[in-house]
Amino acid sequence: MHINNRLAPIIASIFVILVISLSGELSAQDGGIEKEPLPDIVFYNQKNEPVKLSDYKGKVVVLNFWASWCAPCIKEMPDLDKLQAELGEEKFKVIAISEDGEFPKVEQFYEKHNIKHLEIFHDTGSKVFFALGLKSLPYSIIVDKDGNEVSRLEGFVDWSSGTRLIIDKLLE
Repeated sequence: MHINNRLAPIIASIFVILVISLSGELSAQDGGIEKEPLPDIVFYNQKNEPVKLSDYKGKVVVLNFWASWCAPCIKEMPDLDKLQAELGEEKFKVIAISEDGEFPKVEQFYEKHNIKHLEIFHDTGSKVFFALGLKSLPYSIIVDKDGNEVSRLEGFVDWSSGTRLIIDKLLE
C-alpha cells in the first residue's frame, strides 16, 4: 500500500493520538494525566554516593533502567541524551540507571556512544529494579514534578513520538 507523502504526517499524528487515548495514559482528571505516587527510591551516582528520587522534586523525570549489553538500550541511550540536551536541566532530568554494576563499563559506553548530557547512575544489586517490579530492559518510568509516576514504558521508546507529548504536557 502506497501512502501519499502529504498524508503520512497526518496519519502518523492520528495514530499517536489514538495510541495515547487507548493506552489510558491520559485521562480527564488532574490536567489530563493519571498519577500514582512513586516510592522515594535510592540509587547511586558515579562517586558511589546515594541519590534519592526526591532530590529531583520539582522536575519532570524520565527514570530509565538500562545496561550496556542490552541491544534496545544501546539504541535508546543516544535518544535519551538528545532529549536531555533539548529540554535542559532546569525543569527536566533523565536519570539513566545502569544495571551493569561496573562504572568503567558505563563510562566506556558513554564515550563510545558520545553520551554527553546524561549523568552516570547505577542500581547496586538491581535493588531498585526489583523493588519497582521491573522485569526487562530498557524500562522507563515518567515521573511528574511531585514525584508521582505517570507512565511505565517497557522496551525501546521513540522519545520524539507520542511519549514526548506526555513529557511536554507535564512541563507546562
